Amino acid sequence: MKKWTGDTATAALALLIAVLLLAPLVRNAYLPLEDLPNHIARRFVAANLDGPLSEYFTYSVSLTTNVAVDMLWLALGQLATDAATFSRAVIAMGMVGFVASVAVLYRVLHKSWSVWSLASALLVHNAALLWGFENFYLFSMFVILGFAAWVGYRGRPILHAGSALLFSVVLYVGHVLDLLAFACIVTSYELSRFRRSGWLRPASMSWPALLIVGSVVLAALAFSAPGSSTDGYGAVTTFGHPMTRLSALLSPFGRSPAGDELIWLLRGGVLILAMASIAVLLKGRFGFRLELARDLALPLSLFGLLTLMMPSTLAGVAFVHIRFPALWLALAIGATKLECKNRNAARALSVLLVVVVTSRTYVFDRAAHAYSADIADLKAVAADLPAGSRVIPVRGDRLVLTTFDWHTAAYLVPFAQAFVPTLFVRGSHPLHLTEKWKHLSAPQPSSSPARAARLAFDGKWPENSGVWWNYLEFWDTGFSYILLSGEWPDGVSPLSAETVETRGAFTLLRIRDVKGADGTVVCGRLRLCKG
Repeated sequence: MKKWTGDTATAALALLIAVLLLAPLVRNAYLPLEDLPNHIARRFVAANLDGPLSEYFTYSVSLTTNVAVDMLWLALGQLATDAATFSRAVIAMGMVGFVASVAVLYRVLHKSWSVWSLASALLVHNAALLWGFENFYLFSMFVILGFAAWVGYRGRPILHAGSALLFSVVLYVGHVLDLLAFACIVTSYELSRFRRSGWLRPASMSWPALLIVGSVVLAALAFSAPGSSTDGYGAVTTFGHPMTRLSALLSPFGRSPAGDELIWLLRGGVLILAMASIAVLLKGRFGFRLELARDLALPLSLFGLLTLMMPSTLAGVAFVHIRFPALWLALAIGATKLECKNRNAARALSVLLVVVVTSRTYVFDRAAHAYSADIADLKAVAADLPAGSRVIPVRGDRLVLTTFDWHTAAYLVPFAQAFVPTLFVRGSHPLHLTEKWKHLSAPQPSSSPARAARLAFDGKWPENSGVWWNYLEFWDTGFSYILLSGEWPDGVSPLSAETVETRGAFTLLRIRDVKGADGTVVCGRLRLCKG
């Protein structure tokens, strides 16, 4: 790459890619990231604990894992902007920082800047982003930067140990899975150097830095151990169906299944994989050569094995298996040096990179535009909600989706200071329900499908049903409104709930009493009668 482009051209291309990635975030008020509304709602509660929501929630941050973004919000964010804009800024930092960190790693390993490192921009719209895993996504770049510091400061003991401590602590408060990835990478890197030294020179290992990382990991494991929290997600760990491995392999390029808009990101990822395979097969014809940095084969191999072996659910936390693949590919890009003897072919690759990044950004922007219009409709519906209302979110039939609406109702928290049962109030999140309302939640709750809700409305809710909707068991004593996304399926319409407002895909319904001809209550308040 050095033969056909200089640092100035690389910097210009990097700036162009950064502008492309950030454009949808500047143009659209809301992003179609599944879990993000919950994070926005939690921070709104944190900034408004003296309002109606104080009846339902308590909020306290301590120096535990997965709280760094909330700490940044409390310290600076809430003073400067609203919770939704703050989350957009966090995602922006994650996008640009991800690509920048790969460029820095490349610079440390290969002693030069390169356009090749910018190929990591193809991994920005990965499954971790689209699922809205905000903390993990933001702190992935610190895994890469931490490894770059580990390699760059090796041989300078004080700086090496100091940077190991800094990045370990940052990743500890950032996200525990990022900390695990960092520990795996640096440990395997040290093992690689140890092996190269002949296995007889233990002094070649950077023991102080390794002890620091190991201590922080042990602290994180102690905090996450079963029984360390009485309010956690449980201890269920499952590897998942073999097809989940396929979703893991595709996760660097999108989310599957996805909405009509975002499915194109995944299809584009398949195209990228096909093009990369063709390039490898034809590399001799066009003068391409990939060179792996010294001592990186073992770290990439072991971290790749860990990536493939991650369970789909870990201690109750879902979608764990799709977190590491994009990070692994980013490390692989940073660890390899692409040389191209044919200048025209190299220029064509740069143009192709810009074209593909532009097309993926366009898809994301189109989805964000449609989603922002949806949330504007939801905000209009929320204007009719009294502050402090308790709302059941229900998913009906909907033809075009940019998200699954698992957590879209969380926007009712900042829009109307309403209570919804789908916020994350367990595990490591600093938001908790007050004792009085703890029964109106579940581990990792989501909005309920209309047919599941109807079982509860008809008094037919079976015991030990889907845990994501356990709050439906108490629907008849806890809620006064229903928020419907989409339309009721055939035969599933709550006849005893009156429509308050309908805007776009959202309908707000008030639950009311049903009385017989003699004036007696046939179906009491909060009871939806079978039609």
